[in-house]
Amino acid sequence: MRKLIRTGMPVFAVMILLLGILLAYLLLYNGPSSGSSSAQPASSSPVTVTVWAQASGDQRQASLSASIERFNRSQSAIHIVPYFYKEEQYKAKLKVAMVSGKMPDLFYYWFGRSFKYMVDSGRVADLTDRIDRHPDFRNRFYPDALQKATYDNRIYGVPHSTYHVIVWYNRRIFEENGLKPPATWEEMMEIVRKLNASGITPIAVAGKERWPLLNWFAYLSNRIGGNEPFERVLNGQGDFTDPSFVEAGMKLRELVDNNAFIPGFSGMNVSAVEEAFLAGKAAMYLQGDWSSDKLLRNEEIGYFRFPDLGGKGKTTNYYGGYGAGWAIASNGNEDAAFQVLDFLLSPQEWAGFVAASGSPPTMRDMPIAESGIRPAVLKYVQFIQSDPTGYFGYYDQELEPRRAQMLLDSVLKMAYAPHMSREEIIELLAEIR
Repeated sequence: MRKLIRTGMPVFAVMILLLGILLAYLLLYNGPSSGSSSAQPASSSPVTVTVWAQASGDQRQASLSASIERFNRSQSAIHIVPYFYKEEQYKAKLKVAMVSGKMPDLFYYWFGRSFKYMVDSGRVADLTDRIDRHPDFRNRFYPDALQKATYDNRIYGVPHSTYHVIVWYNRRIFEENGLKPPATWEEMMEIVRKLNASGITPIAVAGKERWPLLNWFAYLSNRIGGNEPFERVLNGQGDFTDPSFVEAGMKLRELVDNNAFIPGFSGMNVSAVEEAFLAGKAAMYLQGDWSSDKLLRNEEIGYFRFPDLGGKGKTTNYYGGYGAGWAIASNGNEDAAFQVLDFLLSPQEWAGFVAASGSPPTMRDMPIAESGIRPAVLKYVQFIQSDPTGYFGYYDQELEPRRAQMLLDSVLKMAYAPHMSREEIIELLAEIR
């Protein structure tokens, strides 16, 4: 190079020569590998399907991740890229995605009014025709399972699990104090009083996230009034001043006034409360069976139905049901996303999910291999598959977001206020409109 410059070759010519040499080098050593075309068509690359789901940090997430890995290894046409987010962060990200239009291809969500808003916005794909062309897919599910996300006879979502909110209890604590699972509310309150007299916290509940307190309010109101009062609220034909909701508020106050809840519950999250319950620091815990695998790893933990209150609601009517599942974003990789959904909800993958997590399936006639599931989990799944005669949905998901937040705030206030009269409860519930 020095010689070229000295002989008078212009500097810019030297630079062009060097650039040409560099380009040739890059083509030779970084170009297409041996045996491939120098102009690969875009179709040879796999279609990417983004999947968003809630981070649970337990066997549910591990099982779903394992299914995704098996799918990615099984073929090269589609590649799943999963993202897991904590619940509140997840809900916030989905709101932003819906507004911006940059939705994930396949996403987990809670069915109810908020999901209907997403459908009405045009962000959710209509799955009806794809399901109709795939009768094997439709026939996997219980007849009413697909109805949860069906609007105007069009299907927009597929349920992922059949969840049940149930009372978990510490058998050792009960036995040591001569107690047995209560069948009625009077028996429940007698247990609360006896446990307090023995210096034992009766109930673990997380007030910080509000919805665990709503579990109590929802069960109380449904046991008192049945399904109809809340259905009237949803249809705009009634409100939360219905006597069943007022009485539920009074029963919630009865728990608070009798020191039923773990001290400091209003500032405790689900993780902290669950650990306290598993450590034997409280005797009972009202929670969904999405936590069954973790809870049943403790041999002291049992379960029972929410007690009877002598009202219109049956004790076999469970809070939960087909409350959450999968949806596909419109105007994305819809066909590829449906192939992914078909795989994730195949009988083989679902059998593994049930065995790992203890979450009851939405599929009918699905055998559960006893060798692939822990005995305590198998016993629970067999019980919960046969016990319910009906379901009522999560109040905060069935309502539109505005009233849902007002209800959550009201329940927290009812549980945390030092004192609250019936008139004050009626006034508080009347504001939810």
